[in-house]
Amino acid sequence: MRTTTGRLSRVLPSVGALGLAVLGVAGCYDLGVGAGGANPGAGTGGGGSSTYTVNYSASATGDGVLDNVQFLDANGQTVTVSDPALPFARTVTMSSGDDAAMSASGTVSVGSLSIRMRTSSSDGGGTQVDVSDGCQSDGPRISCSLSVSTVRLN
Repeated sequence: MRTTTGRLSRVLPSVGALGLAVLGVAGCYDLGVGAGGANPGAGTGGGGSSTYTVNYSASATGDGVLDNVQFLDANGQTVTVSDPALPFARTVTMSSGDDAAMSASGTVSVGSLSIRMRTSSSDGGGTQVDVSDGCQSDGPRISCSLSVSTVRLN
């Protein structure tokens, strides 16, 4: 497993604009649930200054393989983990005004790939999000690009 740091803002616009890009024959789904749902910017409102816990996770079933996972750290830097051990999980502590985002890419023939980002604030207010993205296949090997929208914590 190799970890590098950079700026996700340069990576996510291309992935985010496409949402979920899947090559081949596959079923794709957006598992957005909770306060964020399919519109993670909605949150539960709030405001003020809070400390946030952001949980990033990724998993695969069947013969699914994630080539890399990217997420924003507390400094707004992109952390890239190449060939991550699965299941993958990272917890980052952030502050009001910080952005949280996640993306991943991989391949699967028979199985699925998924990523998930959950946020919670120390005071129970602010932006509460639970969003995920995934792809699955029951046929030829496909390439999947997964992403969840950038969320401004406030």
